[in-house]
Amino acid sequence: MLSPPVFVPSQVDVLYDGAYEHAMEDVAAKARRELRLDYFVFAGPAGDRLAGRLIARQAAGVRVRVIFDAAMLPVPELQRQQRAIAARLRAGGIEVRDQDRRPLPPRVGGATMDHNKYMVADQDAAVVGSANLGAPFYSFHDLMLKVRGPVVKALAEQFDYDWEVAGHPERPLAGALVHAEEGHPAPGTARIVGTGPGRKTGLEAVLGVLSIARTSVYMQAYELQDPRILAALSAARDRGVDVRVLLDPGDVDQFTPFGWAPRGILNAAGLRRMLDARVPTRVYRPAGLVRTAHMKLLVVDGERLIAGSINFSRGGLEWAYETDLEIFGGRAPGQAVAHFLVDWDQQADPSPGPGWVARALCAYYNWNDGNVYPPGPAWLVPPRK
Repeated sequence: MLSPPVFVPSQVDVLYDGAYEHAMEDVAAKARRELRLDYFVFAGPAGDRLAGRLIARQAAGVRVRVIFDAAMLPVPELQRQQRAIAARLRAGGIEVRDQDRRPLPPRVGGATMDHNKYMVADQDAAVVGSANLGAPFYSFHDLMLKVRGPVVKALAEQFDYDWEVAGHPERPLAGALVHAEEGHPAPGTARIVGTGPGRKTGLEAVLGVLSIARTSVYMQAYELQDPRILAALSAARDRGVDVRVLLDPGDVDQFTPFGWAPRGILNAAGLRRMLDARVPTRVYRPAGLVRTAHMKLLVVDGERLIAGSINFSRGGLEWAYETDLEIFGGRAPGQAVAHFLVDWDQQADPSPGPGWVARALCAYYNWNDGNVYPPGPAWLVPPRK
């Protein structure tokens, strides 16, 4: 069983879009003993480049271990690329395991998936966040966190726990840790929260910070569906807190069999709830090469930041492997606020609300998200990203 998450001194920087690839290569190059990588989609030119770096570190005497999602996002071309990379890593002497697909307790049906996106060098530095690797994701507006300090040791311990679970599927899974009491964090500290075998702490962390918000709540979400979080956002707005929600436009064409889907499927329910509650809500406006705002970001009172791979959905909070950092003070929350306000002011538009087709498909998606995975009829619901 993992220990409850605690705040420990940490140095965190927020990286957007292409900056994270350079950070991952830099962190990998500086590893001297161990490299741990747990990744959902690891494909395309970026995946090939980083795989070459990992193989070089293994040849230099660094122990490299990799965990991949067992299903590897059900998009055939990405699956082919990721399987080729996994074979290349194994040929280079690197240990690669597929995550355990058993449902996380207390769920009894349906498989899980490994939606994590992080890398740990020794116990000194890490990169964790929302960015997948692969050609389709170059058009994604993403966020990664570059981390140093004692919180990296906790992230390495989480990887080691998941590594053992993946290697021994015959062993019973432990009940999920749900205790995420915050205590009294000091400035410049951080802790890991998330979902996975032995842990379900992300929801408590998000609801906890929303309940104590005094002045501002800024959320940027690829998926915003969970009714508990929607209620907490509405309650903060009712208390007079400056609540702003920035959603992805929901363009999932490239991930559907027909190459087209109604816009806004993933967020129709959340968008409708926010508009009805008069919570200021905008939709990200694609510009240039950027088509998708893939953030999973929450900043409260300008001083507390939660960010990583967790979508604000039942799947992200209850049954998919996910990893976020909750950061108190330091420079990262300010960096996130500054970038959020640029997106809010310059890259977003008010929404008139979702159409009935998007709302109907979103209702099916939300039912599916809480009950079964892989999805029901694949042509009805776009695969997760």
